[in-house]
Amino acid sequence: MALSSEASGQHSCDRCGAPVTEHDLRQGLAVRIAREIVCPICVDALPGDALLKINQLRALRGMDSNTYQVPSREHPEKQFFTFSTTANLLRHRHALKEHGSFKAPPLPDRKRTVSHRHEASQAANQAKLNTQRERLLRFWPMVAAGAIFLVLSIAWMSARQGRGTDSLERSVEVDPLAKAEALRQEFLQHPDPSAAWEQARQTRLFASEDPLFDILAESIRIQKADDLDQAALALEQFALGRAREHLARTPLPIDRRLVSLREQEQRLQQRLHDFENPPPTPPPERVATPSISPDNDRGRPAEIPSPNDGPGEIADPEPTPTAQLAMIPEPTQATAGDSAGTEASAQANKPAWNPAEGTVLQSRIIEMVSTSPDPQAWHRMGDSENLRMESAPAVLRRSLSLEAGTWTIWIRGHCNDENSLILGSLGEQRLRLGEDRPHTTQYQWFRLDNEVELSEAAELELFLSFNIMDPNSRWFLDRIAIADARFASADDFSSANPGSITWLRPPPAQRRAQPQQETRIFEHPGDNDAWEPIPHWDQQYLSNQGTTSPIHRIVASLPYQVGPILAQSISAIQLPRNRFGRWQAVGNGQFIGMGIHARNLSQGSVQLLVNPNRLGGRELELLLFDHRDIPAPVRLRSELNPEQGQAWQLLRFDIPESWADTSAQLATEYPDGLPTHLRVFDPRRITRLAILDPQRTNTFRLYAAAVHINEDPKAEIALPLPPRALIRAQVPLVRELRRREINPDLVRVLYPAHFRTDWQSDLRAGLEAMLGIDRLPNGAVAQLQMHNNALNEEFVKEYLRESQHHVVVVITAGIEFQTGLDRGQALYNFWLTMMREAERSNFLPVVVLGPSRVNEHQRPEADALWDDLLKLIERDGTFARIPVLDLRPARSIHSHRWAPGGRQMSLDLLLGGYNELRLRIHSLLRR
Repeated sequence: MALSSEASGQHSCDRCGAPVTEHDLRQGLAVRIAREIVCPICVDALPGDALLKINQLRALRGMDSNTYQVPSREHPEKQFFTFSTTANLLRHRHALKEHGSFKAPPLPDRKRTVSHRHEASQAANQAKLNTQRERLLRFWPMVAAGAIFLVLSIAWMSARQGRGTDSLERSVEVDPLAKAEALRQEFLQHPDPSAAWEQARQTRLFASEDPLFDILAESIRIQKADDLDQAALALEQFALGRAREHLARTPLPIDRRLVSLREQEQRLQQRLHDFENPPPTPPPERVATPSISPDNDRGRPAEIPSPNDGPGEIADPEPTPTAQLAMIPEPTQATAGDSAGTEASAQANKPAWNPAEGTVLQSRIIEMVSTSPDPQAWHRMGDSENLRMESAPAVLRRSLSLEAGTWTIWIRGHCNDENSLILGSLGEQRLRLGEDRPHTTQYQWFRLDNEVELSEAAELELFLSFNIMDPNSRWFLDRIAIADARFASADDFSSANPGSITWLRPPPAQRRAQPQQETRIFEHPGDNDAWEPIPHWDQQYLSNQGTTSPIHRIVASLPYQVGPILAQSISAIQLPRNRFGRWQAVGNGQFIGMGIHARNLSQGSVQLLVNPNRLGGRELELLLFDHRDIPAPVRLRSELNPEQGQAWQLLRFDIPESWADTSAQLATEYPDGLPTHLRVFDPRRITRLAILDPQRTNTFRLYAAAVHINEDPKAEIALPLPPRALIRAQVPLVRELRRREINPDLVRVLYPAHFRTDWQSDLRAGLEAMLGIDRLPNGAVAQLQMHNNALNEEFVKEYLRESQHHVVVVITAGIEFQTGLDRGQALYNFWLTMMREAERSNFLPVVVLGPSRVNEHQRPEADALWDDLLKLIERDGTFARIPVLDLRPARSIHSHRWAPGGRQMSLDLLLGGYNELRLRIHSLLRR
């Protein structure tokens, strides 16, 4: 550490970027630490030991920081100062009071530390006694002074009030420029840009073309665009309450800069109004009846032959043009009577509709949960298959196959909110809850408005959004029916032709061929691969025999019989014991449970794709339950591979061959089923399985599971792989790592300047949790400025310190194009120079591809840059050991705005990829 005042001109802090003047350096307020300029604010944030040494150096330089000059007889030409202590301050105060002068003591010697502390303790005790004595002596004078002050204040206020408004003190004149600048800074830091806009208008200090309104308009535009996107998404899901809430946020001022946003807001408000106030059903069109006369046979109705008449042909009447119908006079009373009689005769001859001829397709509504966008919004009620809404709006969606005909949607359920609402669609036809309202407490059938007409069989998507106006109300659902439109009441369903709704399975995700174990972990998916998992999460109960109450947990539902079932990657949760400690059969570890249909697992296997999220050998157990949860679950152990660390691993559990004999024996002895008193495990009806971590070390994650029935135990069946951020696992060899003394925990992440501070804060929090420290060192996460020094082979000097950083993670996110560089300049002037300088200076660079956070017209260039950069690394043997992280799946709308979910995906991929690289380096160094 060294203090220097040789710098000239304007500087900036290497830690926070604040400006530092030459005067600050000369006075010692700003210091240089290991060739870095540190401003006074960052100096105060340094650790205590470093701050103490800096203050001691400041004291020796003679700054006014509570120090006292000490004369020296040996060196009268030099100046010495003491460092402030509590004892010195007390001595100073009492010496000035008693003697009127103070002689500063010299700096304490190390040999006199004990005695000096003793003297300081005595001085502190004496000062405490003096303070108590003085407090008693000052008590009564203070009371008298307070009373006098109160009397004088009352007299002054009375006199001031009597003088009137003419005697008021003149207000202090304030410089209008200074006031405007202060208000400008206040408005720019205001959390609500719309409110800041209105306040700035009311002050009348800023013109309409002032740059302040340009900045506020940009902030309003960003916030309002996010709100409008959320409102549009809510309208697509028929979540009217959420759409209304997003539209009400961030009111738009009247300004030409925000005209496009105002038009978009008005369009969404009109859509919301149309949803809430559908147009009334138009009355049937009146068709003019032509007059009938002996000379005019065109309007005469065709004669209906009698059943006794012979066969004959009836000629169709010619259609009457619209113009001719308009000229036909109104029918007379006699003509109208004849027409009414004809219609009555036709209705009498028409056979009555029999409900037994209609068709009603019914299914449990719980079958729609597995393919809905948010299954957690529904809760399964106990052992029944009824659903209760947990959060509003709750959505149900699933595809189905429907025959030709005219159909209506019926739902059996109830809602205790009289103003509840259902919106949805079946294919292109809109659906909504009309006059047929649900009961408030009892399960009853009610019909949705609008009919769906199909001329031929079709595959349609049924989408239903359940909304409530009262936040304390809930929807309770039981069944759903698609019935013939001629049904007027659900009471006729019992006599109709019964049937089940033909639900369609979701399209399976495209899977890659099974690669080798080493290359599979770090292989990057191609552009045509579908990596998004199909969610199949449901709320169920998982309990063990002997527990007094079921243990409610989030488990994965496997609604299909055979094949791989994808599920969103979740963390295992701790399973607490109840107060009786009766979860002994499963243990007190962590588990993920899955419910399946009752299947015979006497032969076959279970495959799991899990991430142990730890280093070192640990065991996972597979627990299988029969349909009665008895007896204790059968445990099949499988060792995790300790070499893989935190990579995804494929575990296979083979069903014991003895289960086939047990199944055959039970089928022979009990053909009608097992009696209730018989406590025998039945492998023919497996309904639940759970993955257990008995050691309970770290939370493991499940990505995919496959239950294979009657399969060859040795068959290799590939499971889909999760997306990986670390696409190049090559790290320096063990010998090179030890020679270069690379410590992956000493990392510096450089991110572009157009990333917001909340992204930086979340990244710092993730790194702190990954490294297991309370606070990252200053500068571990810093902005990357694309200025000339970074492009002129001074990258290491500008951004890295050998004593603090060993690994540097570089993220540009396409900022090269915003600074005016083209693809070739960005590739060779920046990336190639950065990698060469980092390798030459004994740093390990980590290249990050994406995310392409650029404007739409720059996106093709950014995507091509990542491909060229990856080819350059693979082609040049000098960079063979440089790891590469891939953040390209994190999407953005433009340079200053993430796409929905893009921000969190970028953080997850960055932290997950670097954590895997970090653990691999540690694993190599331990060999």
